[in-house]
Amino acid sequence: MGAEVVKVESPEGDMTKSWGHVIGDGVSTYYLAMNRNKHVIKLECMCIRRRSSRLSVSH
Repeated sequence: MGAEVVKVESPEGDMTKSWGHVIGDGVSTYYLAMNRNKHVIKLECMCIRRRSSRLSVSH
């Protein structure tokens, strides 16, 4: 048993996917090793950035 780890990435993905030796599915062995057994989700944060900018302008 162990922790369930969820990694949140931007829609562009993690830049380490292209570091080092890239295998057949377009992902580097480095990325695979560092993210083994992690669930990866992609999150678009533009709504948060827009909201933050509106908040800073209104203050």
